[in-house]
Amino acid sequence: ILFFTLETANKKHGKLALALDDRDLFEGYLPYIENTLNTVSLIIENQEQEKQLTEFTHTLEKKVADQVQDITAKQEQFRQLFDEAVSGIALADPVTGVITDCNAAFADMLKIDKAAIVGKNQRVFHSAEEQTGTLSTTFKQHYRSMSGTSLESRMVTGSGETIDVEIRARLIDLGGIQLVQGFFKDITAHKMAEQQLSYQQELLQKSQELGHIGTWAFDPSLNVFTGTAELERIFGVIP
Repeated sequence: ILFFTLETANKKHGKLALALDDRDLFEGYLPYIENTLNTVSLIIENQEQEKQLTEFTHTLEKKVADQVQDITAKQEQFRQLFDEAVSGIALADPVTGVITDCNAAFADMLKIDKAAIVGKNQRVFHSAEEQTGTLSTTFKQHYRSMSGTSLESRMVTGSGETIDVEIRARLIDLGGIQLVQGFFKDITAHKMAEQQLSYQQELLQKSQELGHIGTWAFDPSLNVFTGTAELERIFGVIP
């Protein structure tokens, strides 16, 4: 009885017993039998490797599918928040300044159709004094810091009106792509109110100077007394 081991470089697969009545008769064929068994061992090992590879492929495909599903869900959530945001939002390439997307609020603020905004350099929507080089002044400042700092700028609407805006920007990663995300708020009315208040205060001060009338106020909760410049001129100091 002859025993042959079924094995490969990585694993032993078992033994095969061969019972011979006359060994001498088969002596010349024994190397062929051994080679055949080695080939069978390699076939068995290849089948096992293919099985492991198939299992690994299925596992990898499932992981990829789960990741794609997760990314898709996050993108859909981002898109919903992006589209429904009250503030104007625009995305732009950090190097070229080309706008890749914007929401309805941004288009409404500029009174320009979204299709006419996407694909354009953000610089063209800013006032002339902002258009220095290939990027607007505020875009360069935001890109250098990317800290979300609010900066004021002036932009031009589709009707040619110049509006005051407050812009906050940050660098984001969207599906492996680096983009500048800008948040825009129209502060034109606020700026006009500030100017009007400053004008009224200046007018009041001039009126008090002409009429030699001073006014004062006292806050008992803070124990603070305040007076106008004319009151100080009349008494020399705030009483």
